[in-house]
Amino acid sequence: MRGKGCSRALALLVLTALLISGAGCRPKAGNVISGRVILSGDPKSGLAGVSVMIIGDDCCTVETDQNGSWESAIEGEVTVVPHKDGFIFSPARQETEEGKEIVFSAEARAEIDFSEWEPNLYFGAHTQRVGALAFSSDDQYLASGSDDWTIRVWRAADGQFVTSFPGHYSPVKCLVFSPDGRYLASGAKNGSIIVWEWKT
Repeated sequence: MRGKGCSRALALLVLTALLISGAGCRPKAGNVISGRVILSGDPKSGLAGVSVMIIGDDCCTVETDQNGSWESAIEGEVTVVPHKDGFIFSPARQETEEGKEIVFSAEARAEIDFSEWEPNLYFGAHTQRVGALAFSSDDQYLASGSDDWTIRVWRAADGQFVTSFPGHYSPVKCLVFSPDGRYLASGAKNGSIIVWEWKT
């Protein structure tokens, strides 16, 4: 009996967490959108098992049925994004409001076979986890940001270390080069942002 009681309690906790997190859509009378995901080239065939994420004031996810149909309660304007491994969708996302019906077209995409891939270059200098990577717009340089609070820049062609920046006082979480390649912006977990004129 004790095992059954624990299983029921665990199931109830998981269900409660899903409802609180917004993973399930809570119905609101009259505010409904619906749609269908069809296979490209065959509008009569719907695609089942597509996760449809609805992003608005409250976010939730619904799944298409055997006919590729879905429906959800919403409030106000939302963005709808379909996803299923092995498929690409057109449009990739769509903004809509209540009362609308949306149709997405799905096209099968060949899965990438990673089994034969081997490392090309190895970069090993950070002392903690790397949380951010960015290539320069000309693909000549790769910047890495780490939980060790440092940023390092590497030559992409051969992995040669170029320079490092130890200016943050928190783990580095995001990096981006400016389009002209002159600046490198970094953001850290503590909310700080630094713009580096990194070549000088």
